[in-house]
Amino acid sequence: MYKFQVSIFYDLQYLIQTSSFYRKYYLLFSALDLSSIPDINADVGRTCYSRHAMLRAFIIKHQERIKWR
Repeated sequence: MYKFQVSIFYDLQYLIQTSSFYRKYYLLFSALDLSSIPDINADVGRTCYSRHAMLRAFIIKHQERIKWR
């Protein structure tokens, strides 16, 4: 019943193979073991934000030397 236009979605494997930027972080994050860190904070503070995603974002921020303010 539904038709999706597939051409607007990127092929992840193609991006990893053709882009050194994506390949570098894909390999880094696939080697990173985050099993000791709980993914979602359930005790104190804001919830529903993935700690794993935030950690990956901080790693990219540091590697790319992105300044915040």
